[in-house]
Amino acid sequence: MELGLGFLGFFQSVDFVGFGFLSHVTKSGRVEKDEVKRRKLLWALYLMREPFFGNYTRQKLQGTERLLEPVPLIGTLTGKFVVLIVGAQTRYTYMSGS
Repeated sequence: MELGLGFLGFFQSVDFVGFGFLSHVTKSGRVEKDEVKRRKLLWALYLMREPFFGNYTRQKLQGTERLLEPVPLIGTLTGKFVVLIVGAQTRYTYMSGS
C-alpha cells in the first residue's frame, strides 16, 4: 500500500503546528525546550534519510541551487552548502543504524 505525499503532508503539517504551538508557549520550562530541540533534530534527520532525501530533499536543494546560481556570492555559497549537505547525508545514512 503506497501512502503518497498527501499522507506525508498531513504529518508535516501536524508536526509544524506542534512546533509553532510549543514555540509560542510563554511558560516553557527547560524540559519543554529540550523536547522541542529533540523533535527538531529528529525532523532534520528524517529529511536526510533515504528515500525521502532522494525523492524530495535533494530535488529542493538542487532547485534552490539552480535558482541562486546567477547571484554572485550567494550562488557560490549555496552550491558549497548543497555539496556539504549531500556529503553529510551520504555519511549519515551510511552510519545510521536504521
